[in-house]
Amino acid sequence: MPLKHLKDHAKSYKYATDGIIHTLRTQSNIWVQIPVGIVVLLAAWFFEVEMWEWVVLILTISLVLAAELFNTAVEAMMNVVKREFDMEVKIAKDVAAGAVLVAAAASVVVGLIIFGSRIFF
Repeated sequence: MPLKHLKDHAKSYKYATDGIIHTLRTQSNIWVQIPVGIVVLLAAWFFEVEMWEWVVLILTISLVLAAELFNTAVEAMMNVVKREFDMEVKIAKDVAAGAVLVAAAASVVVGLIIFGSRIFF
């Protein structure tokens, strides 16, 4: 791989990291989602979940965090597109936020499936 491609590839990681840092600095919800994810991983360790359950939990946590990042991107883009109130912009932002809610709700269901029998029975 030529040096230019390596430099471009390294830049793409920097841009991605910048996006994550922006989200951490500006979005309060991610500061709820990260600790919840950590608690879930600690519970998985405590309850000695099976390997496939680890995979499902890690993918579910990642899905919620990725949805939050996409939601942040949509909000930022819509703020540039239209500075004043616009119903279509509101819909785009609401749908993006809805995607986060769906991912979070699915993660709760996954958690109940994996941990429910270990905690309640």
